[in-house]
Amino acid sequence: MRTRRILTVVGLLAFLAAEVLGVWVWVVSANSPTHYADLFDEFALPGSWELVHVEIKAPGVDWCVPGIGVCPSVTRYYLADADPANAFETMRQVVTEAGFQQDNGLGGGCRQDGSTTTCVLPARRGADHLWIVILDRGESDTYIRGSEGYRVGAPNRALIRITAAPTY
Repeated sequence: MRTRRILTVVGLLAFLAAEVLGVWVWVVSANSPTHYADLFDEFALPGSWELVHVEIKAPGVDWCVPGIGVCPSVTRYYLADADPANAFETMRQVVTEAGFQQDNGLGGGCRQDGSTTTCVLPARRGADHLWIVILDRGESDTYIRGSEGYRVGAPNRALIRITAAPTY
């Protein structure tokens, strides 16, 4: 009788372990950053915009936990010889042509702080979310790799940061 209980408990534990493993595999595969990287192929960005950095956040890497923050996600940084307001209008047209709609509830638009202009363009399409930030000429942004921070930007060029991630 005791052997039967032990076998039942072991069988139940093995079943539960297999279920947990199956759910984890589903979560990781359903939250692959590949989908978000592919979204950039749909954007007809100006040829003069220079791609200077790509950041990929995948489950299990650099503290990326699905559902917390922007995980999974792909962020691309571009430099452009453009003013933020012009780059904003270009990006609005690009994402609209790709089927995204501007999410006005998240406070998009351009704001001037002294002599610096920053523009934000949140957009959604189904379960996909874009968060676009355009920094004024000469401004820079920081991305984190491991425990190190790196700056990206250039004098006299606007910085466009486009993050593609799940809708939250």
